Formats: sequence, C-alpha cells, structure tokens
Amino acid sequence: MILDFDNYIDTLKETSKDSDNDEYMIDLENPVINYDLFQKGFFEYYNKLVACSIDALVNIDDEWFFIEFKNGEINSKQKKNISEKVGHSIFSFMDNISEKTIYCQNKVNFILVYNEEKNKPKNKNKKLQADEYQFSKERQALKSHWPGIKKDIPLFQLGRYEKVYFKKVYTYTEKEFEKFVINRLAKTA
Repeated sequence: MILDFDNYIDTLKETSKDSDNDEYMIDLENPVINYDLFQKGFFEYYNKLVACSIDALVNIDDEWFFIEFKNGEINSKQKKNISEKVGHSIFSFMDNISEKTIYCQNKVNFILVYNEEKNKPKNKNKKLQADEYQFSKERQALKSHWPGIKKDIPLFQLGRYEKVYFKKVYTYTEKEFEKFVINRLAKTA
C-alpha cells in the first residue's frame, strides 16, 4: 500500500459538503475515508497534478463502497464529471492496494447520492432528452413498497459501470442513503 487510508478519515457529513452552496447533503457523523484528500495525497506522492475524485470511500464487511454526493441537477455535464471521477478514483484505488480490475468487479461498489428535488423534470409535458433523468412517481413507489421487485436500478446511466468497474452501482436520494447507512454502516461503528 502506497498511502494508508487511515490518514484520511473524515465523516460522511464533511464529505457530503456542497462547497458552492455551503451546505451538507447528509448530517451523519459516521467515519469514512475522505477520498478527495486521499486523491490529493496520492497524486502528490507521484508529483502529478491532482485529478478529480469521488468524495468518500468506506469498507463494510470486506467490501468497499465509493460514495459520490451530487447536490445539484445531474445533467450531461455532471454525468461526464462523474465518469471522470470514477476513472481517476478506480485507478488510484487499484494502484494503492496493488490490485487489478477483477478485484473491483468483485469487492468494490459505487453509490451516487443525489438531491431528489433538484432532479425532477421542470415541465412534466416536456419530452426529455436521452441524457436527462426521468423522475417517475411509479418507480419511486415500486422502489419503496413492492417486495421482490428489483429496487436498485441505477439512474443517470450509471448502470454501465456495474461489472465493468464495480460489483454493484446504487443511486440513492438523501433519505434512501440514510436508510442504507442505518442498515449497513451502523454495523461498522
């Protein structure tokens, strides 16, 4: 291992901070690796310019979870930004732990936490472009209440990273993510 992840411990709350609007998406104090700080240290180690990165990383039950927080509207520019963050973060992660892609496909997951209010269509009669998010009350209802249905269908075209870079890809609203934290992260505290 090149850099010790333990040197970059922070809280979910701090890693969820939207610096542009000076607000936090999550108000939870669970410990995570601040991957932005790790990435900065990683690229400084190699004397290279710092690349963009995913916000947080945490290990739960011998699986890794990258967590990216997006407080604004997720449009095509934001999707491109997320893609770049995924690529740079996976590279530095694999290099740091001396593993190959197959390890990530079996042991690493990705979670995008998004602002539900900022990602609803503004005009319900407007035909959405291919890169726009289709908010669906029906999808949300199925996701919340129907047992046995596939609930974790990644939004924003992020499913393409599943089995390529990650074992599983999740997209959660802030409330859904808080439930995830209560169910999964609380086990590690």
